Amino acid sequence: MNILFLRRTLILAPVFGLGFLPACAVSPPPPPAYGPPPAVAYAGPPVMVWVPEANAYVAYRSPYRIFFRSGNYYHYNRGQWYAGPGYSGPWSHVGPDRLPPSLLRFREEHWNRYQLEAERGYRRGGWEPGHRPFRAHPGRGGGRSR
Repeated sequence: MNILFLRRTLILAPVFGLGFLPACAVSPPPPPAYGPPPAVAYAGPPVMVWVPEANAYVAYRSPYRIFFRSGNYYHYNRGQWYAGPGYSGPWSHVGPDRLPPSLLRFREEHWNRYQLEAERGYRRGGWEPGHRPFRAHPGRGGGRSR
């Protein structure tokens, strides 16, 4: 009787969840998939103008959401942030932990307001001492640091 009971237990245990499960490997979920870095094409370097509300320079009269802060260029595209050494990249995805705090507050609907502020700042020649407009650097090494 013991052998019969043991056979039934071994056969039925996996069916009733009695703890006889094969070992399985558990792996972390894959990292989120981000699209390829956005292509940015300008006829010439954009003018970067300080916008106090953004606490960053913004690409003036640009269809691209390009910012400059702390020696890096940042591009906001479809809800994702990218960083690069110049206004044309190369771009690498960055998470919120690697963004300047002022850029974390950016929303798509802010861009037109930033452009209006940049227009006023550009006409005046800058907002504050030390924040004069400048031509953006195209990429790799260099650019203006703040």
